Amino acid sequence: MNFNSAPDRHRWLSSNSMMVAVKLATSYKSNWKIAKLGDIAERISTGTTPPSQERRYYDGDIDWFTPADIGGNRWLSAAKKSITNEAISEKKGRTFDSETILITCIGHIGRVGILSKTSSANQQITGIKFNKIIDPEFAYYGLFARQDELQAAAPTASTLSILNQSRLSNINFCFPSLKEQIQISKFLSWYEDRLIDGQPFTNDYPTLPDYLSDLPRIVERVEALAARIAKAQSLRNDGIDEIDAFWKSLLSKTFLPDKSTQRTVEESCEAIIDNLHATPRYDGNQFHCVRSQDIGWGTMNYSTMLKTSEEEFLERIRRGEPRKDDIVFVREGDIGRCAVLDGAHRLSLGQRVMMLRPDTSRIIPNFLMYQLMSSPVLVDQLLSGKKGTTSHHLNISHFRKVKINVPPLDEQRRIVAYLDSVQARLTSLRELQSATGEELSALLPSVLDRAFKGEL
Repeated sequence: MNFNSAPDRHRWLSSNSMMVAVKLATSYKSNWKIAKLGDIAERISTGTTPPSQERRYYDGDIDWFTPADIGGNRWLSAAKKSITNEAISEKKGRTFDSETILITCIGHIGRVGILSKTSSANQQITGIKFNKIIDPEFAYYGLFARQDELQAAAPTASTLSILNQSRLSNINFCFPSLKEQIQISKFLSWYEDRLIDGQPFTNDYPTLPDYLSDLPRIVERVEALAARIAKAQSLRNDGIDEIDAFWKSLLSKTFLPDKSTQRTVEESCEAIIDNLHATPRYDGNQFHCVRSQDIGWGTMNYSTMLKTSEEEFLERIRRGEPRKDDIVFVREGDIGRCAVLDGAHRLSLGQRVMMLRPDTSRIIPNFLMYQLMSSPVLVDQLLSGKKGTTSHHLNISHFRKVKINVPPLDEQRRIVAYLDSVQARLTSLRELQSATGEELSALLPSVLDRAFKGEL
């Protein structure tokens, strides 16, 4: 498995069969001991951040961990940043011994890792150096399994959750004999490494204590169920891709260039109006303002539109007020999304959006909308004329000269009726696929919950 960041890997491990294995293996058993973390630790301390303006404290030989470094690997061997011995000697930084467990305790609480060498960390991280009765890897997995408990121990009143040393020290931790801890951590590390490498579960796993003899079977069962769910999700995604590909293909075939009926966009419209190229002031609650994100591929989401005052509205419609059957078109960024207005709202154009007013004596609005989304128009003509390097946009002069098919109105009505019916059926399929996706997404947490309860 490849991960973009340490937190990404942590999230992945926390949401699959690894968490089942960890929780079942490290949860309390009748012959285990329970102690507060503070009572089984040689040292609990929080990291510090040297003054950032003092560059002599940075880029030294001591790894300085931040939350972004933690959660990616069981053993922490290298941080993205480092500090100097000078920072430590002047007490502007703090070191932690090897085999110390680092825990993120501010913000995203509960990510953990084990130091492989003496290192440092910032103030968002607390380190626990356990005494000799606790195996470091067992402690790592035990704390990994208790993310929810660690998060719950932080006060909820503040906007930023903080788990301080006092609260952390008072959290209970359960553990068996050192020999059994090592057996458990060897199994869990073996299993984690196989998951990360994408290898299947095999029967050559390390020996577990007798009371955990059923754990491999449960883990293997969860893996099998998770794989079936993933396969179903993949098939669902393939189905959505096929729906989209079919629709694009249908539009392309429907609007192949026909020189006998071609006109320019300008010849087919009463008006082509650009926005004011000024950021709207959303300081009112009277008039909608169409933004690019409110426009879909043939759909309009009025519920997401922001509103302006009457003064701002009147300023923004100086060039023309959008009305029923006008087409709003995204001309910058995600170029090509467009929709026909229903006339139920008075609105103005936001940035990145332009408007076309079809000449309805020549062209039906939905016919023009569908054609603007088709590959022969959008890809072959409109996108070929886009400008800009960081933010692509369409030149209005180029847009006016784009050629489109304008057959007789009766033929347009026939085509629109057919495309409307196909789109309605495809929309129903997408909604069904979406509902199926939600059900599949809920399946894996259900499987994990049953596994935690010993019901698999």
